[in-house]
Amino acid sequence: MAVTANPAVEQRRVGQRFLPGAPPTPLHETDVPSALRKVAVVVDAGCEIDPAMIARLGILVLPRPVQVNGRMQTLDETCTLHHACWNSALPRITLKSYDLGTLAQRYSRALADGFSILALHLPERLDPTTRLALAARSILLAGQSRASGSARRIAVYELAAIGQSFAFLVEAAAQGASEGMALHQLMTLLDRLQAAQHSVYLTGLRGPFERVCHPGRPKEGGWLGSEQIWTLDRADGLFHCQARGWNLAQTLFSERGALAGREEVVVRSTNLRLLERINAGRAQNGLPPLVAEPGGLSLTTLFPGDCVELACLPDAAHIARIRDVIRRIDRQSDQSGRVGWWKGGS
Repeated sequence: MAVTANPAVEQRRVGQRFLPGAPPTPLHETDVPSALRKVAVVVDAGCEIDPAMIARLGILVLPRPVQVNGRMQTLDETCTLHHACWNSALPRITLKSYDLGTLAQRYSRALADGFSILALHLPERLDPTTRLALAARSILLAGQSRASGSARRIAVYELAAIGQSFAFLVEAAAQGASEGMALHQLMTLLDRLQAAQHSVYLTGLRGPFERVCHPGRPKEGGWLGSEQIWTLDRADGLFHCQARGWNLAQTLFSERGALAGREEVVVRSTNLRLLERINAGRAQNGLPPLVAEPGGLSLTTLFPGDCVELACLPDAAHIARIRDVIRRIDRQSDQSGRVGWWKGGS
């Protein structure tokens, strides 16, 4: 089947590294002008974020070359891996490396417009191009004069999240930036949101690509079984197998299951049979069925076989409380002149 895109439609695991924002200006023509904005939130186009959301929140998107069912094309702010951009469900996607020079130019343009930069990426172990973001930051650090750069910084932040969880964190940071949160405040917000969220990935016999897996033994169930439960570890940026067995889908929400007691769950699936098995187990526990939201295309870049993403995400009220606390306790008015390392929380 031919698959076409629809065009209409500082590393936190180790620590952030950033440069010394100036009065902000609109990021691009589709950005809603905001006198409060100090930070440009940057993400590459290989993510599942709706282009309409990108335009509304003023997210700066880096073009990303991809191979779609063997054919090369480039994703951008008008065509990401969001389901609204595609005329067919779940084509096979392979992310390719983008150009360092182009990346540095995009960063440089945002700095020249008066913004600090918060670049959000997958862990380097999942996507080696994250190293390019650090290289671009180093290039700009070396070439930045004290006079022109004293008030602007760059942070490259590895999010321990993929799929819907990744999109959620990007959108939360971009919303905070649109409300005037400073760079260090946004990084604290992301720390707290990552601590509050919980995502698991249920697969069949084939889990994630071997190159992105921790080589250790499953924590439960040994080596046998037709189903596996994976989580993304914040410490090393790799997928860890939490369990392997024959009936994990049906016991996910049981008393001792990986998602016991979790009520609000966002689901993306590349295999309806696995989701049906999950719902059969939920029915046995007196729980209503889960309905998979459209999407899941970014899962195919890391999981060669079947996968169901189950994400437990903080709600809007929880996010608002975290923002309010950050604003209340932040008394460091000289943060815009700070240079150095920011050790990330676990």
